[in-house]
Amino acid sequence: MIVTVAGLGWSRGNSGLWNMLWDQGMIYFATAVVANSVPAVVLLIDLNPVMNIMFSIPAIAVTATVATRCFVTLSEYANRGDESTSGIMYVDIEPSLLPFLTPS
Repeated sequence: MIVTVAGLGWSRGNSGLWNMLWDQGMIYFATAVVANSVPAVVLLIDLNPVMNIMFSIPAIAVTATVATRCFVTLSEYANRGDESTSGIMYVDIEPSLLPFLTPS
């Protein structure tokens, strides 16, 4: 986390990617801290084995959901724009060549 913040702070810019990485990173970090602090405190209190792991499953689910949302947002950012980044190529084919190109 420190390396990511240092890297983003070092190359501070006004691009959409930089702003998105900063915003998503802060949201992820805050959510992960809040979600994982509850099971950490319960684990430190050490009430019983069931209570020690009871809050871990929701914390894992919340952290995984936020991480997935960050990935999806970054993926959507990478795929927006022109067709050169989407991986789809359009080719104009001469209509007289179509019978030769279709499988028989």
